[in-house]
Amino acid sequence: MRTLIIATIKKTSQQVGKIISYTMLVLFFCWLIAGIGYQLLGQKDIQERKAGMLNVLNGIDILDQFTLENIHLVQPAKALISYKLTAYFTTEKNKSTFIKQIRDYLLNNGWEIVLYENTPQSVFLEAKKDTYICTIETSSQESIHVWNVTIMCDDFFSRYNL
Repeated sequence: MRTLIIATIKKTSQQVGKIISYTMLVLFFCWLIAGIGYQLLGQKDIQERKAGMLNVLNGIDILDQFTLENIHLVQPAKALISYKLTAYFTTEKNKSTFIKQIRDYLLNNGWEIVLYENTPQSVFLEAKKDTYICTIETSSQESIHVWNVTIMCDDFFSRYNL
């Protein structure tokens, strides 16, 4: 009787394992097909999103005093649908004072600060307004005076890096 129960448990666990494996495989192929389809058929939507993110970036007036360099659309790793608009700028201002100015500007212009970190090693600020998320942080490059600005849509695909 005991061996029959153990055999039944083994057989059931093998079947459950197969079901989980096949489900994961089907989900992967669905993600892959949907992402490739979006890349091929959704170019108009991609360009509209890029234009919207560029308008948001240009609408942050406090950044007008800097030369934004290397403005480009980035597709995050493992993402087939979401995009981010990234730019860099440099300043000689003190990073703590500067990030407080940016935070105050964003708060006064309808942005909600989601995350704010100011440590001796790095500075990170994430703010949300309407359907966009703006991230401003010190760059991981060699100079602490290099800042990275990222704008992305606040949607399902961007939040979960799909």
